[in-house]
Amino acid sequence: MIVYYKMGWNKNRHVIIQRDEEQGYLVSLGDMLSGLIFLFIITLIVFAIRLHQETKKMEGEKQKFDMISKALTDAKEIRTSLLEELKKRLEELGVRVQIDVENGLLRLPEEILFVSGKADFVAGGEDKLRKLAEVLDFLLPCYCGDRNSNLSKGCPEKAKTGRLDAVLVEGHTDNRPLNIPDYDNWDLSAKRSIVTYKFLRNERAALESLKNADGRPLFGVSGYADLRPVERHDLPTNEPRNRRIDLRFILAQP
Repeated sequence: MIVYYKMGWNKNRHVIIQRDEEQGYLVSLGDMLSGLIFLFIITLIVFAIRLHQETKKMEGEKQKFDMISKALTDAKEIRTSLLEELKKRLEELGVRVQIDVENGLLRLPEEILFVSGKADFVAGGEDKLRKLAEVLDFLLPCYCGDRNSNLSKGCPEKAKTGRLDAVLVEGHTDNRPLNIPDYDNWDLSAKRSIVTYKFLRNERAALESLKNADGRPLFGVSGYADLRPVERHDLPTNEPRNRRIDLRFILAQP
């Protein structure tokens, strides 16, 4: 601590020295204020550095988010392109199908494939599946596995940036009971999906060898009975739109 003194003369003309308490107090207060200002400046600098670091971090996260968002948007556009190309080629061959671009579905109604309540093909059903196998055999290699080896075969331009992860052959039914012992809509939907896939595979053996980017088989089958209706059916209803085979196309996520 610094102590200040002041010198003077008394009435006898003797020199006296006194402590200047007031000046020492003011100097100490000034020192304290200087210290506080210094701490404030240091704090402000630290805050500015951290703000800059957080801003850079947020910019990096935004760039990452934008990249993922663009990749997801591109994936949806690629899948839509695939579905529209499938629909176009099948209709050119006389096969009537529907597509659901939002959910990535190619829909084949029951009446063009199966006898009602059974997994047996209707007249002409096999011919329609044969044409479907032909179109799948041409287009799917463009979207999976080593695409570069297929781009010279007339693959769509969109195929260069898209890669399939899986294609599921899904069976669906209405919600009416079948009245068959030990056999219900679960069995029927699963059987129809298996029969459909096996027919496609037998027609075009190359479909079975298709693999995704991880080297896993592309095709799979599933049966949903009446649990995923196109038209809601709270009561047992003979709703033909709910009886169908769907092909679900799943693209690998970024």
